[in-house]
Amino acid sequence: MTDGTKPSAPAVEARDISLRRGGRTIVAGVTFAVNPGDLYLLHGPNGSGKTTLLRALAGFSRPACGSLKRAVGRTILLGYADAVKAAFTAKENIDFWGALYGAAPATVERAISQLRIFPFLNQRTGTLSSGQRRRLALCRVVISRRPIWLLDEPTAGMDAASVATAVDLIAGHCRSGGSAVVATHEALPFAGARTITLADAA
Repeated sequence: MTDGTKPSAPAVEARDISLRRGGRTIVAGVTFAVNPGDLYLLHGPNGSGKTTLLRALAGFSRPACGSLKRAVGRTILLGYADAVKAAFTAKENIDFWGALYGAAPATVERAISQLRIFPFLNQRTGTLSSGQRRRLALCRVVISRRPIWLLDEPTAGMDAASVATAVDLIAGHCRSGGSAVVATHEALPFAGARTITLADAA
């Protein structure tokens, strides 16, 4: 017995899409749908198109064929580059993101706490380790309050404790009704994640 309402459509849906880069097809025939609570792990060797697929889902490119439904204004992309201002302190970067996304102070403080930013909050980003910069970059994702996270190697350069922090953060986001597509070479311990494996197009 149902209440008569129709199930909501997926926020992101790819149907038999192919993507091209540099004049050649690197992703072909990919189909999946991202609903609230979904967590996808995107696997494949270097050059298989993981980053290209994430950028297409974020709206930075269009598929060569197939159909791709995107959730405009509801996704945030964390690229492989950290996209932080090296001359700014961690706090200055965070303050900028808070203003950009109109985040409440409580949201900003929670992100700082979740990602353990306090020890280097007033340190210039250019002096941070790669793992610290990655945690700071993830802070931007949390502050954005976007429900769909598109993450390219989010744990790159992190030590084991920081990887566990990132995994808990992403899993918690999905448990609370958000969703994530995570491109990774690592065997991250996500329970119940779906997997998309891209083949090397070479």
